[in-house]
Amino acid sequence: MSVGSMVALTAERVVKPVEGMHRAISAPWFKAVGTIGRPVQVAHDVISGVVYGSIRLGAQAIGVAVDARGTKSSSAVPGRAAVNGLWGDSLGRLDRRLGTSMSLRDSHGAPVLPHADLGAAFPTATDHLVVLVHGLFKTEGCWDGSDARPGLIQSLKDHPALTPVTIRYNTGRRVAPN
Repeated sequence: MSVGSMVALTAERVVKPVEGMHRAISAPWFKAVGTIGRPVQVAHDVISGVVYGSIRLGAQAIGVAVDARGTKSSSAVPGRAAVNGLWGDSLGRLDRRLGTSMSLRDSHGAPVLPHADLGAAFPTATDHLVVLVHGLFKTEGCWDGSDARPGLIQSLKDHPALTPVTIRYNTGRRVAPN
């Protein structure tokens, strides 16, 4: 998922319920005044429709501009994890490329292809695997530490009898479809 796609999707997912709530709040008032208020309601609905449509269009334009720059954002992976955590159950219906597929990660954090040689992906594997599965809105990066303080993944890699194996998945979907 590109950063631009995340911007547009997030805007749509925020604007749609706000627009619906706006209409739900205004509708009873227009109904209460009856036909005398109809011209005002028409103007209100047109103006608010233009405003919400402009927000959507603006988010799409920003997304296209960000993607056109072609720069990698350090927030792309965490952003994708957040989008998947919030709306992962419906991303596949919108665009298959938006959802995160479950994947095993090798000793360097790269995805292991389904029919890959596991020996090549984990050349120093031991008989004791430690499978690390992240939580909601996260990726396998949650096990990383910093230069000042190593994370769990590094501690496990340093243990001679253990082989850490990480999994990335779409936290917004049920387990079975992942």
